[in-house]
Amino acid sequence: MISNNLSAVEVASLLQSIVFVLFFIFFILVSFYAITSSKEFINEMSNLPLEDCVVKQTDENLKS
Repeated sequence: MISNNLSAVEVASLLQSIVFVLFFIFFILVSFYAITSSKEFINEMSNLPLEDCVVKQTDENLKS
């Protein structure tokens, strides 16, 4: 009975460690991507929802 409980605790501990390492690697990769991406790309993507170019193009296509 006790050995089964200890075995489950060891597995849970191992899984927690694996999940933590995977999260840390993902965080490092996303940070590296954010640091190395160009300023122009970041500005273009940050202003994308505010631009009306797509709406104007679709309105012009509807009139034709």
